[in-house]
Amino acid sequence: NGRARRPAAAHGAKAAPKGDRGMMMQKDQRKAMPAKGPTAGAAARGVANRVHSRRERKLALQQDVDKLKKKLRHEENVHRALERAFTRPLGALPRLPP
Repeated sequence: NGRARRPAAAHGAKAAPKGDRGMMMQKDQRKAMPAKGPTAGAAARGVANRVHSRRERKLALQQDVDKLKKKLRHEENVHRALERAFTRPLGALPRLPP
């Protein structure tokens, strides 16, 4: 490319004075650093609360699953007992589970 580069000011953009460049760099570095103070603690508590509530929800769901499994076992036992009662010969005594 045979053209010479034009200065940034020629394009309408304002070049930052030399003293301001250092300030801009410091602002960028502050953004990159992790937050300290009350916001960092609040974020950590938020994550901890989220993890705690996720554990509670998981435990509650596991308890619900256990309850439903117990209920299903009972229903299956009742079903087997009724099936035996309806398929037994007429003179036989019923065999019921304890």
